[in-house]
Amino acid sequence: MGPRVAIFASTQLELFESIALARALHEHSGPVTLLLAGDSAAHERDLVCYRARPWAAELSRVHIRQIGSCRAGSLERILADERPSMILLPGAVENPMGLASVCSVAAGRAGIPALGIWPADASLLLCENLPAALSALRERGAAAPALVAPWDYILADFAAHGLWSGAAARARLGMILNEVEAAHDLPVVWPSSLCLPLDILDWFGLASEARLILTDRADVQIAACALGVPCVTLLERTNAPETVRAGANLLAGSDLDEIQRAVGIMARKVSRWEDPWSAALTTGR
Repeated sequence: MGPRVAIFASTQLELFESIALARALHEHSGPVTLLLAGDSAAHERDLVCYRARPWAAELSRVHIRQIGSCRAGSLERILADERPSMILLPGAVENPMGLASVCSVAAGRAGIPALGIWPADASLLLCENLPAALSALRERGAAAPALVAPWDYILADFAAHGLWSGAAARARLGMILNEVEAAHDLPVVWPSSLCLPLDILDWFGLASEARLILTDRADVQIAACALGVPCVTLLERTNAPETVRAGANLLAGSDLDEIQRAVGIMARKVSRWEDPWSAALTTGR
């Protein structure tokens, strides 16, 4: 029996990637613990969805612990209780406001190695289950009426912790999205602002059919690239620069004029880029 490994996930896509990661760990390591931070209700919706899918069978062998909102001190106590030999972080630890960074700090204080997942590996983990997820989405059929998007739309997805978090930043972001919608005659669907209960299949449905995705999240940038959907990132830099080099993603920063220019370019973009990580997988798009 190998060492106990913990996987720390705080977003829907990190949880999605963690399933493939757990599969690999079960083959080459010991017990796996999945630590889920952030929106507990959203994680539970996803777990219910996964438990009905044969490609997520690994979850039946994984110890899952919902930890909700996390701080370094409370995480240290949880890590002392779980006693993992190592923590894997699908999230971008470079973001000092992100929960993965908080976990990295707590792990350092507890003397536990914490290893981030490179964008190339995150892409492979995401793509491993992506065809099955899109197939499950097609089998499930239409989403609930509250989740039906306009015929042609922009999807907005922004981190709960980051440059665009906080009341003032969120208010300015809402203004920017309204300006983008008016200037480009494309409705912006921003599920989190409407408190829509999206499980992971709902999210992939909205993302895969969007004309464009606006985000500040590296995992969303990677997913957009894999799905063949153009992306504009409202940051000056990205933890997934391969998506920019491939032509799938454009950095626009926080200036409204630059954001409008980037949206104008990417909304007309034809999805002909090659997978920058050379993952020979199809996404069904």
